Amino acid sequence: MKGKFVTAAVVIAVLAGIVGINQFEPNRKTQEQYEAQLEAQRELEEIAALEDDGSDGNLITGDMLEIAMKQAEERKAEREANAGDYTVRFECSNGDFVIEVESELAPLGAAQFKKAVKDGVYDGARFFRVISGALVQFGISGDPEKSAIWHKRMIKDDPVKGSNTRGTISFATSGPDSRTSQVFINFRDNTQYDGMGFAPFGKVIEGMDVLEAVYSKDGQNPDQGAIRRKGNAYLESAYPNLDYINKAILIKDEAAEAAEEAAVEGYQ
Repeated sequence: MKGKFVTAAVVIAVLAGIVGINQFEPNRKTQEQYEAQLEAQRELEEIAALEDDGSDGNLITGDMLEIAMKQAEERKAEREANAGDYTVRFECSNGDFVIEVESELAPLGAAQFKKAVKDGVYDGARFFRVISGALVQFGISGDPEKSAIWHKRMIKDDPVKGSNTRGTISFATSGPDSRTSQVFINFRDNTQYDGMGFAPFGKVIEGMDVLEAVYSKDGQNPDQGAIRRKGNAYLESAYPNLDYINKAILIKDEAAEAAEEAAVEGYQ
């Protein structure tokens, strides 16, 4: 039993190191770090609750640790996929627009969009595809390195719960389970997309006029493969008039901020 507690101490040290928690600077803890430590503690409690199998206290093996960490990651992904509604402000070359995300409509898509916003995928991105009166598409990073990473971050499809009506936003796809960071916003009711698997996850609540005024003369001319390979260098050279996003800013609602502050204060 003593060996079990010693091993558990080693495990918690390893997990604490992995999530990057600094025990001596509590004021610098973020909500994400706080939740990560709680998750690690829960995993250790589950391990400690197991019966001793008579192996001289060496109950916690490397395989068990790997399994525990994988389960923690899966639970974290599930939490992120149900993280609640949020809004994003897009500051663009021709004005601003705001999108309100409803996670219940498409939980996986809502979580993916939030990650892309936080990673800066949309910062500097061009509106490279515009079908007049129908939709505007964007979401390929202007940085080729970042674009290469996100091109591989495909997520599974969400069931279509909403409808592609005017102002809604959905992920563009290249087939089943292929959503990455490219999205499109509907200028009209494109309900035909509903049966094609395009699941809306939010809606424009401000600045629809800004989107409809996005430069559209180049239509669908830019080559998406070239954008991924060469980034904005290609677009600035071949299509210099395209409008673009200066910055995408995640806006937290007051209730979420209050809950986060209370959780951090409670931990400290």
